[in-house]
Amino acid sequence: MDHNVHKVKRRRLNSPLTFTPSPWIFTIHTVVCKNSELHLHHPWTQHYLDVPRLFKGDSKASPLRGLQHIDDIDEISKSDDIGVILFKTYSCNEYYSRIERLFDPLQQPKHPPLSNLLPYFYSLKEDGNEAQHWSERVELISSSLKNALHRLTDISLERLENLTNKRNIDELYHYFYFNRKGEPKGISALHNSDQDQVLAFRQFMECTFGHEYDEADRLFSQGDTSWKHLRKLFPPNEVVVTYRDGEPMAYLVQACYQLDNLEFSLDCHSWGFDGAFYQEKTQFTLKWASTEEERIEIQDLEVYPLKYDDTGVEETLRRRGEKFWQCRQRRFIAYTAPQSTFELRTSNPRYMVDMQMYQQIHVDNNPPVREYGGPDVTEAIPPNDPFLLLLPATIHGFGFHDKKWRTLSVKHLSDIKWNTEAFKHLVLHHTKKDLIEALIFSHNSVIAPPSTDVIEGKGNGLILLLHGGPGTGKTLTAESVAELTERPLYRVTCGDIGTNAEDIEGYLETVFHLGTQWNCVVLLDEADIFLEERSPADLQRNALVSVFLRVLEYYEGILILTSNRIGTFDEAFKSRVQLTLHYPPLDQDGRQRIWNNFINRLDHSGVKAHIDKLKDKVDMLSAHELNGREIRNAIQTATLLAQFRGQTLGPRHLKEVIKISNEFEQYLTDVHGHSSSEWARAQGTRAD
Repeated sequence: MDHNVHKVKRRRLNSPLTFTPSPWIFTIHTVVCKNSELHLHHPWTQHYLDVPRLFKGDSKASPLRGLQHIDDIDEISKSDDIGVILFKTYSCNEYYSRIERLFDPLQQPKHPPLSNLLPYFYSLKEDGNEAQHWSERVELISSSLKNALHRLTDISLERLENLTNKRNIDELYHYFYFNRKGEPKGISALHNSDQDQVLAFRQFMECTFGHEYDEADRLFSQGDTSWKHLRKLFPPNEVVVTYRDGEPMAYLVQACYQLDNLEFSLDCHSWGFDGAFYQEKTQFTLKWASTEEERIEIQDLEVYPLKYDDTGVEETLRRRGEKFWQCRQRRFIAYTAPQSTFELRTSNPRYMVDMQMYQQIHVDNNPPVREYGGPDVTEAIPPNDPFLLLLPATIHGFGFHDKKWRTLSVKHLSDIKWNTEAFKHLVLHHTKKDLIEALIFSHNSVIAPPSTDVIEGKGNGLILLLHGGPGTGKTLTAESVAELTERPLYRVTCGDIGTNAEDIEGYLETVFHLGTQWNCVVLLDEADIFLEERSPADLQRNALVSVFLRVLEYYEGILILTSNRIGTFDEAFKSRVQLTLHYPPLDQDGRQRIWNNFINRLDHSGVKAHIDKLKDKVDMLSAHELNGREIRNAIQTATLLAQFRGQTLGPRHLKEVIKISNEFEQYLTDVHGHSSSEWARAQGTRAD
């Protein structure tokens, strides 16, 4: 028996393990005969210890056989010395078709023999070649080996005991391809004897299938694959990449198995985020579009291993993942993605990314069951690769320009460039600017004075009221304060709020809650409807003012109110406003400063303009009684006019625009019989 039972030589394969003797791998050769006319007396199935053949002197009626017959296979499988049995199956009929020409005819009797005796009148002059097996299967005998493979591969014991099933043996075939080099993952946790059995079986698989493994390696090294070797591209924990809506998306392979009709199924996962990280399952069906023999480039697959990419996708994924990681907690960001044609056009949109707040607002009554287990969002450093590669390409953010939650492309997120110089350029008396800064930074400071209100939680907010005519810098002040303190500006208008008292209360509570959580500067622009004095005749407006006063009482953030109609101011607001500032109409000196500010910006904007000529004409330009908004509009319109004419912007373009604007203003004065300032004074709303 010794020459048919062979011990597999152990190989270290760069493994530090200490080996004990390897298990026996036993080969059984099974001959199957179909009992055709010439083989009627052959046994249907016979088992041998050696490779079957025909021998010298055999006739055409002799059965294909070995020299060492096995009487009882079950006895062999009970041996403690045997770990694996390899069954090789041979066809008696096929063997005869191959050696037919090697038989020599013998002299026949004078009378022709019966047909069933004719095979005996042929003889082999020498031993035939060893038969070639047409199929083989493996049976695992060692319980230790089966248990060890079960632990390493997650293949069930039931499947390991049924390796005649193609899918089961296919799992082992690919497992040992994926682990043909180095130490198989998890093997160090096994007992030494079990380690040896696994490595011995790996060597057996290498001896049996190594030529196919090498063929796959050569093909992959050239960047190609074929259907035969396709699954070898997708071991467990392999990072694969595909594209969705033009964005590369990475996934981690969990399992791969063959379907019918040249298809594979890939079970993968990536990381999702809803305020906490969770595993998001994805299944791909990979269809082979070519013939089985044809080679195709790996990168042409719908899903392919990231390591075969040569276009820089990995670096793209990593940069995007780093941005996403920075947004795992609340973050105020700029967004530079191209805007759709139907979206509100905004030159500098800013968003608050806050997934926990998003989940609070968008409550799902039937939340999906999710497998959490990613890193805690409070951790400073992300986990090792491939974590960053597997993060989403999008995240939800709240846009302060349109008050809507939108899905943002992570690659277009960037840090905000704060314009801290804007406050310096405000055309406002320096004492008023000092007061604003003092109150703002005192409120923002951790050493701010404690609340002096009797009731805890009341009166801790900072409320500023800015009043004056249009274009005097009220809104710009709020914007500049937000830039100076590096806070989001949450701008609210009466059009956003509505007119129903109940709706207004709910809306303002939401705004003030977000303003507090996000540390915003809240701007209630043109707040006259809420500030107007109450009267017994208008109960609805009284309700609006009362609601506003009640909500205002408990707001702890910074609130800036602007008004063009301070003359109708309700007395109840006087004690609730820490600072009230009047913005008088611009005098010529103020207009000069504004003109100079805008001209200096032109110099850095890339607009073709005669800057020196414009600066020389500032005195002339400031003589026109324009407010700040009208000056800005004049420069923008004149710039467009010059560009339309293909000219460089100069004083002449501004003169033309101002002239047209003054004509309209004069027309309104003529129609009404008074200017807007005169009318405001007459109505008692404003004294410009």
